[in-house]
Amino acid sequence: MMSGKENDAPITKALKICKEDENGNLDARITNIIEKGEAGEFMHTINRLIDRMDANFRKSEIYRGDPVTYLDTHRAGRDKPDC
Repeated sequence: MMSGKENDAPITKALKICKEDENGNLDARITNIIEKGEAGEFMHTINRLIDRMDANFRKSEIYRGDPVTYLDTHRAGRDKPDC
């Protein structure tokens, strides 16, 4: 049986990467996924979600190579960054 700390490890890994992506590092991914079951599936799903988000940012007319500007613009509710 896993202790509480071991159960938290997949969530800690996922949170770290999500925070990096939130701050504009769209290259961040969860690596060395050894977890099985729902924890492993969860982490692989986060990576796929980041892949899709990154691809859509790169395709977007608004994206200008700076994901932080793009994310900040959309958090502020504006359509286009101030360029």
